[in-house]
Amino acid sequence: MDLLIDIGNTRIKWAMLDAGSLCGTDALEHGAEDGAVKNMLERITMPPTGVIAANVAGERFAALVAGAVRERWGLSVQFAITQPQAGSVRNGYDDYRQLGVDRWLAIIAAVDRFAGSVCIVDAGTAVTIDAVAAGGAHLGGYIIPGLDLMRQSLGKETGDLHRFTVDELQQLSPGVPLPGRGTAEAISGGATAAVCSLIERCIGALGAGEDVPTLVVTGGDAERLIRHLDGAAHFRPLLVLEGLILYEFDGPAG
Repeated sequence: MDLLIDIGNTRIKWAMLDAGSLCGTDALEHGAEDGAVKNMLERITMPPTGVIAANVAGERFAALVAGAVRERWGLSVQFAITQPQAGSVRNGYDDYRQLGVDRWLAIIAAVDRFAGSVCIVDAGTAVTIDAVAAGGAHLGGYIIPGLDLMRQSLGKETGDLHRFTVDELQQLSPGVPLPGRGTAEAISGGATAAVCSLIERCIGALGAGEDVPTLVVTGGDAERLIRHLDGAAHFRPLLVLEGLILYEFDGPAG
């Protein structure tokens, strides 16, 4: 069985690939520290036959993971890279290498799973939104701060709101995206409304014709956002790992 690893900005998620299906899924906050890598490997009881990873946490953390895997199992980690095309999916960036590999894998997985046009949202430390037309043409996307970053930035950069500590702002619930009747509610609801509005704008633009786009949402804040979005949304918490499955079988290893 192969070990698939999704290394995000703040969390690392992994699963074993057994006969085309994911099993033994787990995750933890990594903080870009080698202790988190050791913790991850200690949780994996079945030695893998191969290791494939997607990394957006920087070269240093990638090296930590690669070194720990080599030391424990004597295996080399194959890191996925963004491609100009994978099957019918065509990268829409002018310089395809600028598109994060996590976004690329999420796009591949969503297009494989759902027919027609797709809007893919990854709601994590940052919120990324990618639009894909029916047929697989990636039309580009958006990147904005995630809910926590929006709330924290107000505590750091605005004088009148300094009475709310960064920790207090981080602990605010997402809030209903309606006008707040207090400062905390206004901050929390405003962040949620901003993200939801951009998602719905993207869906509206993508669905300007007869095609009704499918909304696919992943990431740590996905479930918090979904309940405030208009229309149906598909929650796919393992979307990047699902993309790694397809990358392994259909694309070159990075």
